[in-house]
Amino acid sequence: MLRWLRTNSRHAFIYLLFLILIAMFVFSLGGGGQMASSRNPNNVSVVYDQVIDVKTFSNALSDREREYRNMLGEQWTDEMSRRLRLPEQVLAQLENQVLLEHGAQELGLEVTDTELKDRVIRIPGFVTNGVFDYERYKRALAYQRRTPKQFEEALRAEMLVEKMGQFLESSAHVSRGEVLAAWRSAREKIVLDFVAFDLPAYRAAAAPSDAEIKAFAGKQAAKIKSDYAAHAFDYKRPAQVHARHILIAIPAGAPAEDQKKIQARAETIATQARKPGAEFARLARETSADPGSKGKGGDLGWLSPGQTVKPFNDAAFAAKPGEIVGPVKSQFGWHIILVEQKRPPLDRKLEEVKGEIARKLLTEEKTKAAAAKDAEALLASAKGAKDLSSLPLPRNASRGTSGPFTREAIEVPGLGASGTLVQTVFTLTPEAPLAPGVVTVGDKLVVARLRSRTPAPTPSSDADLLPIRERLLTMKRQQAVQMWIQAERARAEQKKEIARNQEVLKDLMGG
Repeated sequence: MLRWLRTNSRHAFIYLLFLILIAMFVFSLGGGGQMASSRNPNNVSVVYDQVIDVKTFSNALSDREREYRNMLGEQWTDEMSRRLRLPEQVLAQLENQVLLEHGAQELGLEVTDTELKDRVIRIPGFVTNGVFDYERYKRALAYQRRTPKQFEEALRAEMLVEKMGQFLESSAHVSRGEVLAAWRSAREKIVLDFVAFDLPAYRAAAAPSDAEIKAFAGKQAAKIKSDYAAHAFDYKRPAQVHARHILIAIPAGAPAEDQKKIQARAETIATQARKPGAEFARLARETSADPGSKGKGGDLGWLSPGQTVKPFNDAAFAAKPGEIVGPVKSQFGWHIILVEQKRPPLDRKLEEVKGEIARKLLTEEKTKAAAAKDAEALLASAKGAKDLSSLPLPRNASRGTSGPFTREAIEVPGLGASGTLVQTVFTLTPEAPLAPGVVTVGDKLVVARLRSRTPAPTPSSDADLLPIRERLLTMKRQQAVQMWIQAERARAEQKKEIARNQEVLKDLMGG
């Protein structure tokens, strides 16, 4: 939903709602400069006496998870959130926001009343016929239970952080030499010869016996426990629903009369969705205001309790598979919900699945060992050969030649994605063309040899270099901010100005 708001923020009402949400976020961080204790059960972290409370953290985490879910659909899982360490990322970013605000105050940066006023009156959602509308401004804030003073204090804090970012970014510079080096690096191409060993082809022969699995489980208890924790969502998850929805949005500050019309439209669409033969997915594509799911026919994938706003959550989990419920009202609008499937909670203990995990890990270990033995033998033979094609082809292996690719390639043509392989092969030369080690690429082990290298063409004019210069400058600006944050965080930690409530964090982050 937040991604939807960002994408459509040029629309007046949506832009207004987006600004208010930002203001709520910043305001909750402010803490008014009051002294606060990191031991308070409502506090997650305290940075320079400013509080990041449980509500702020939980809302920010929910927004981030919702962004990922909108982008990835069914592919997004709680397990992915854990692997990305999303709660830790979100908390660090909230703390960074406070660090930037504190740094701006130390430098004497400020947002004047004139600057604040100019920002407020230029917000499209507060403008009527090209003129700032104070009554509309108050109405919109009242809808969000905020006063103008609260909104303006929050916006001032946000603008102060913006100023600090601009100040830090101003130190970034790019030389012509750096631009030319990046030009050459991005356009130089190489072609590889390779031999690829297919891991799945080794897997059948690597199947372990029951005795081997039992022995492995006895010796590798810690490894099995670690894998169980890393893949916990495969063994333990709450009850879930697979749902689609149609969102009929309610613009912020919409008059009561307009809200009634919007509700009536939602009820009409819900009636259409319940008619025999109606295609819910088609209706969602035609009428939903949520582009995160609209293009997928309203599909939200599998949802766990608490992943959506409460009215939606309660309605979806109370419904039966195949049932259409709603319209259900939330702060985003009216939702018409189709529950396609439900699945019960899963709770398989480590003892129940220990044998399965042992079999999986031991099979992987034996598979890689068998393939690596053949690959290393071929690599040793290749060191004295003029090329890979002159060597006998081992079992479960195939020969190939890649298409041309650059250092910026995501995939090596003919092999697949591997940053390690790309990084390795661009160090090769005609005098030393063989990659020094076997590289894993997806489900293959690869022995690679440089076949040819094509230099980058000379830029025809400085205009060709402008996009590269802008990209490098953007990157350096980002680095300048990140480097300052890292240094300031280290300074604050040394001065004990960052205090996290570990007990609260343990509960919020699932232990």
